[in-house]
Amino acid sequence: MSNSKKKKLILISEEASFPKEDMDRDFYCFFLGRDYEKLLKLKKTLPSNFHYIDIGDFLYATSYKLRRQYIDFIGNLSCRFSSFYWWVSKIAEKNVMDSPVFLYVCYLDIIKQLKGNEIRNKNICIFSESPELLETIYESELFKEYTVSKFYKKEALMSFYLKSCISLIRFAKRSFIEKIYVIYSRIYGVKHINKNIPLTILRTWVGERNLGDEGLFKDSYFVDLHENLKRKGETVAIIPIIYNIKRSYKEAILWFRKAKAQFIIPEDFYSLADYLKTIFIILKSRHLFKKDFVFNDWNLKLIFRQAFKRDFFEGSLSSLIMHYFLVEKLRKNGIIIKKIIIPFENMISEKPLIMGKLKYYSKTKLLGFQHTSIPPLLLSCYTSFNELKVLPLPDKVICSGKFFKEILLKEGYPSNVLAEGPALRYQYLLKANISNSIEKFYILITLPLLRSTALELLSKSYKILKSISDLKVLIKPHPMMPRKELQDILNVTFDSFFKFEITEGNINDLMAQSKLLIATASATILDAIAYGLPVIRVRSDIDLTLDPMDWISMDETQFVARTSEDIGREIKKILTLTNKQLDQIKIRGRQLMESFFSPLTEQTLLPFYT
Repeated sequence: MSNSKKKKLILISEEASFPKEDMDRDFYCFFLGRDYEKLLKLKKTLPSNFHYIDIGDFLYATSYKLRRQYIDFIGNLSCRFSSFYWWVSKIAEKNVMDSPVFLYVCYLDIIKQLKGNEIRNKNICIFSESPELLETIYESELFKEYTVSKFYKKEALMSFYLKSCISLIRFAKRSFIEKIYVIYSRIYGVKHINKNIPLTILRTWVGERNLGDEGLFKDSYFVDLHENLKRKGETVAIIPIIYNIKRSYKEAILWFRKAKAQFIIPEDFYSLADYLKTIFIILKSRHLFKKDFVFNDWNLKLIFRQAFKRDFFEGSLSSLIMHYFLVEKLRKNGIIIKKIIIPFENMISEKPLIMGKLKYYSKTKLLGFQHTSIPPLLLSCYTSFNELKVLPLPDKVICSGKFFKEILLKEGYPSNVLAEGPALRYQYLLKANISNSIEKFYILITLPLLRSTALELLSKSYKILKSISDLKVLIKPHPMMPRKELQDILNVTFDSFFKFEITEGNINDLMAQSKLLIATASATILDAIAYGLPVIRVRSDIDLTLDPMDWISMDETQFVARTSEDIGREIKKILTLTNKQLDQIKIRGRQLMESFFSPLTEQTLLPFYT
């Protein structure tokens, strides 16, 4: 068969131009990437003979079809490679919020499904943000009968080495500066730890909002637990993991020195050898990903390698690896540790500390607190039967409620590891209430932090909302979203005639004035359910949907959409609800919150004390 007669496959990066020599053929096009703005641009610039294929419904179904298979696949790799180097890799972590690996696995399966059915014997064009994903498709046997044109560039080995050197230099520079700041801050006084008293350590994430006035620490993860432990006579110290602070690192360290609570500043304990050993660990981890990794007939070696390269000497990762050496130094300094309590998500952030505890404080109890809701597709939270044999786990995982304890039990966690505790972060949801008698005249949209996800939500909603004139549109951005980025998203999405308001107001007050909420991948979904406000949960066209409500079977109190048309249908449904139906939504919301989250009582606090 001549090349002019053979089926054609075009693999193209988002930045490349359309090949001009194929304008006489019809192509069926896929967009495989997380950037919704680039998808919008692609749809506008597609030539008339290129037909875009919407994979949104396929993606949702495929992600659930492959979910458990992929967890078990990584679990088997954990048994094969179990080591410090493996557990600090993004592949072992399975964190879909940070790494696109599982998303790419779903993309590959969708391509295989459609190639065998809907687009059999068709010319195909695949756009992707990832050259490694495109190269994986090219190297497979799936398109061996196609003529393939490639319009993307793989990262050169020299480029990777150069970036690695730059990352290493940045790590060394940052570590040196932070060490100098910590040494300097000692002139303001150091709170020494009494080595004769057993210590309870809370390790928690600390952002700007946690650093209160006059040295008062406001923990977002272990709300009031510090005080409850002290009330029980325990001596408590806090290891902070600094993130999202507006002040300088130097100013943050000075705040910790002057704080009322006892803080353990890791850099007080590190030596030059600890930094060098961290560099060695990161460098050696790279050798794990030189092998073939075949899942569902696809060789994922290129995708795995790129996942490693992307985070090579990434700042927070190297800092968390060093917590292994922090535990070692605490031991050498003669500090007695009664127990350690950490937020639990089964992520990289926990592994070095757990492994350090196992080696240097083997008799000390380490408690993990499942502090938030866990969507089915947040794969990092889950494990497999085989992986449990080698997985570094807390001695006890304290769940925020009975519902999440049962989920983890069904997902394979041993019953003797799980305990039901209080929902420290969500007590306000157990008391939530909105009166249906308050006049409501808003459609409320809450934006997630990620630019692409926020843009997708607004873009879909706008197509419907511009035709609704009797209700005002109120947009609440994520509190950490920069104002300029918000304005850029609005400029891309809305025309100058569309009327809306931006608000930074209290979410509870806004819900009280709203007819409904439109949201995706946002904690405000649970807020709305708790308050009895109808909420449309919008699924993504191109990314995984992290929705904790996916554990719950659909009923008449739930409203789910993906496309603009779906959103319009659900809005009409909500606006015609009777008072009786609205009351039923409130009742169901109350039932769900009481199932999800346990109240704060002396009884539910017991797992933290024992």
